[in-house]
Amino acid sequence: MDKNLNAIFRPRTIALIGASKKRQKLSNVILRSIMNGDFTGRVYPVNPKADVIYCLPVYPSVTAIPDEVDLAIIVVPRLLVPGVLEECAQKGVKGVVVITAGFKEIGAEGAKLEEKILNIVRRHNMRMVGPNCMGVINTESDVRMNATFSVDPPLSGKCALISQSGALGLAIIRYSRYTNVGLSKFISLGNRADVSSNDVLEFLEDDPNTDLILMYVESIGNPRRFVEVARRVTRKKPIVVVKSGRTAVGARAASSHTGALAGLDIAYDALFEQAGIIRAATIEEMFDIAKVMSEQPVPSKEDIIILSNGGGPAVLAADALSAAGISLPETSPKTRQELQRFLVGEASLVNPIDMTGNATPADFGKALEVICRNEKASTILVIFLPLKVTPTRAVVPELVRIKKQFPDKLILACIMAEESEEELQPLKAAEIPTFMYPESVAAALRWLHKYRQWRSKPVGVVPSYDADREQARRIIESVYRSGRSRLRLDEALQLLACYGIKVAKNEVVSSVDAAVEAARKIGTPVVLKLVSPDVVHKTEMGAVAVDLRTEDEIRTAFERMTKDRPNAQVMVQQMVRGGRETIIGVTHDPNFGPLIMFGLGGIYVEVFKDVAFRLHPLTDIEAEEMIREMRSYKLLEGVRGEPPADINAIKDALLRVSRLISDFHEIKEMDINPFIVQPVGEGGVAVDARFALLPETG
Repeated sequence: MDKNLNAIFRPRTIALIGASKKRQKLSNVILRSIMNGDFTGRVYPVNPKADVIYCLPVYPSVTAIPDEVDLAIIVVPRLLVPGVLEECAQKGVKGVVVITAGFKEIGAEGAKLEEKILNIVRRHNMRMVGPNCMGVINTESDVRMNATFSVDPPLSGKCALISQSGALGLAIIRYSRYTNVGLSKFISLGNRADVSSNDVLEFLEDDPNTDLILMYVESIGNPRRFVEVARRVTRKKPIVVVKSGRTAVGARAASSHTGALAGLDIAYDALFEQAGIIRAATIEEMFDIAKVMSEQPVPSKEDIIILSNGGGPAVLAADALSAAGISLPETSPKTRQELQRFLVGEASLVNPIDMTGNATPADFGKALEVICRNEKASTILVIFLPLKVTPTRAVVPELVRIKKQFPDKLILACIMAEESEEELQPLKAAEIPTFMYPESVAAALRWLHKYRQWRSKPVGVVPSYDADREQARRIIESVYRSGRSRLRLDEALQLLACYGIKVAKNEVVSSVDAAVEAARKIGTPVVLKLVSPDVVHKTEMGAVAVDLRTEDEIRTAFERMTKDRPNAQVMVQQMVRGGRETIIGVTHDPNFGPLIMFGLGGIYVEVFKDVAFRLHPLTDIEAEEMIREMRSYKLLEGVRGEPPADINAIKDALLRVSRLISDFHEIKEMDINPFIVQPVGEGGVAVDARFALLPETG
C-alpha cells in the first residue's frame, strides 16, 4: 500500500466523475469550488450524458481523458462506484476521493459494498478517501485545490484540519474564517475505509506548509498505531483534537474496581496524554489554541506579564492564568522606574500592570516597549477596554508597531468589546492573536505551555525485569485447566511475586488449627481472608477479618467465616501496619487493549475516584506522571508530620505490572488493592489482588 498521499493532496490533474450541469447537484458544487479556487492544475469533468460544463469539455469515462489523471473525485450512485474504480485503475489513477454515501454507515448491505470497493483499491495499489466524505482542500500557492462542496473556502495558513464528520467539517471551515485561522489542508475522512487519520498524520508530519494539526474525531480505529504516529508527530508540531462522546453513559460492566472506573473516554484521555496531544473541550477552544500556536513560536518559559487599562479584567486574567499553572513574575525595578515616568500615580506597576483608564494609546505603546525591552517574560497579554480616550482604532497601531519591533515576543490582545472586522484586521495581519475574554486566553496558554513541557521532556523507556515466567505460566494454565477465569487470592499473590512485586507473608489453610499454627509462624497480628475466585469484594461479603492477635480471635474469625462454607480455604496473612493504601490495576478495553491504573486505594477507591490511567506499555516517565497527577499526591509527599511515601516503590510496581501483562495477554483485568506504600526506602507490599482472564483460545 502506497503511503504517499501526494496524488490526493497535490494532484496536477483531477477527473470529476459524475459531473453534472445542474447547479444544485453536489458534483456541480464541487466543480465550481475547484474552478473558483483557481486550481493550478487541470480538471476534467466525466459524464457519458453531457458534452460541456462551464466551457469545459466533458468525457464519457475516465479512460477517455487524453491526459494522465492523478486524482479522481467520484460522485456517482453507490452501485456504480465499483465499476468506476476499475476504470480508474485501468487509467492508472493513484488517488480517489469517493464522495458518494450509502456504504457501511447504512448497515450490512452497505458494509459489503464498501468491502468490495476497498478490495479494488487495494488490489490496484490506489489510495481512497471516503466513501461518504466531503472532499479535500490544499491552499498551497502551487496547488490551490478546493475539491469539496464548501461554499466558504478557508483562508490560507499553516493549520491542517482532519475531520471525521463531513457536516461538522463544513462548519469548522466557516468558523476558521471567522477566527482568522488559515488552513494549509483539509480532509474529510468519511468512513475511513482506506485512508485513516493515522495515514494523514504521517503525511503531515514532514509537510513544510503545516505547523499545527487540528482534528475532529468520533473514534480512532487503530489506537495503538495512532499513539505511535502521534508521539512522533507531536515532537515536531502540535496536534489539537476535539473528541466527541466525552459524556457517553458510564463505564462498561466490570467486577473489578479498575474496570468500574475505566470508561471509554478515560481511554481516550490516556491516549492523548501519552501522545502529547492537546484535547480541546470545544471547537471554540480548539481555535483559541490554534490562534496562539499556529503563527507563534512556542515560548521557552512559563511566564507572562499582563498590561491593562482596567484593574478588574487584569485581576481576572491573573487568577485564570495562575490557576492554569502559569507564573506571573514581578516586574523589575528598572521597568517600574521607567513606567512611572509617563503613567499616572494611581497606576499599579507590579504584574499585572494596571495603567488605569487614564492611559492613552501612546501609553500602551510606550509601556509595551518598556516591558519587551526590560523583561525576560516570553509572553505579554494586553487587556484593552475601549474608552473614549482610547478607541480601538488608536491602540491597535501601537500593538502592531511593538510586535514588529519585538517579533520574538508572544503578544496577545484581549479586547473586551465587540469590534468590527475592519478595526481588528491590522492585528490579524501582524499575527497578534485576539480574544474577547481573559479566560479564553488562559485556557489557550495553559495548553501552549503544556505542549512546551511535552516537547522538552525525555521520551522514556520501557524497562525489562527478571521474572519467573515459567511459574507464572503454570499458575495461569492451572486456572484454565480448572475451568475458571478468575484466580484465587493465593494464586494472584503468587503471580505478582513471580514478577518481583513484594506480597504480604501468607499461608492458605483448611482448618482452624492450621490457621492458628500459620499465625504463629507468620507472627501476629494477622488477617484472615476467605480464598475463593467467586469472592471479589471481600469486605462487603464479610470474608475478611483484620488485626487478629490471640488464638481465640483467630478461631472465632475462622469459624464465622467458614460457617456456611464447610470446604472453604482461608488465607492467614501478615497484618501490614502503617503506610499509605494505593491501588494498581489493569483493565482490558476491546479497542485500546490493556489500560493501567494507579490511584488512592482501599475500600473507597470508587468513591473518591482519584486515579490516573495510561495505555500499556508504560515507560518510566509515564509511570512517574501517573503518580504525580493524582489529586492526593500531596498525601504521598507527607503531610502533618507524616513521612513521605516511597514513590520509587510505586513506580517500580507499576512498571513490573506492565511487564507482566506484556508477557501474558490472557489477563483481562487485575487489581492490587491495596498496594501499601511504606516510607521512603521501605518499599511497598501487595496485600490483596484479583485477576480475571480472557476466555481461553485454541
